[in-house]
Amino acid sequence: AARKLGFPVLYGDGSRPAVLQSAGISSPKAVMVMYTGRSRTVESVQRIRLAFPS
Repeated sequence: AARKLGFPVLYGDGSRPAVLQSAGISSPKAVMVMYTGRSRTVESVQRIRLAFPS
């Protein structure tokens, strides 16, 4: 649905900032994190915040 509305949709391990950077994302406005476990979700958000502090 997002792609049909013109939003870029990327698939990959977002807990790895290198994945986001290799996709050309230097300062994301929003990131959606979806894991089934709370610990993996928290870890991913922490890594993203470290990689993109602003």
